[in-house]
Amino acid sequence: MVILLSFDEKYGDIVLNFPENELLIGDKTDMKLRLKKLVNYLVSLQQTYDIPKIFIGYEPATDEDSVLIEMNRDKANYDQEIEEVLAKTGH
Repeated sequence: MVILLSFDEKYGDIVLNFPENELLIGDKTDMKLRLKKLVNYLVSLQQTYDIPKIFIGYEPATDEDSVLIEMNRDKANYDQEIEEVLAKTGH
């Protein structure tokens, strides 16, 4: 899985790669809690450092068919997207 912190062409991007089983392991309740904590942390980072977009997905994270959650500065609640991720990944 990939987390992409997308700035702009001048400052570039930060890409974090990690195995899917680090996030999507255990029962559905555990996975939902882990995803929610991760998303809340990323929302906090986004607001603090004025990051335009954050993508969570599979490589390449910005492709429509591989992005799981696309975060922008105008939204802070991603509960529906988290439910969709769990459904997409079969959990």
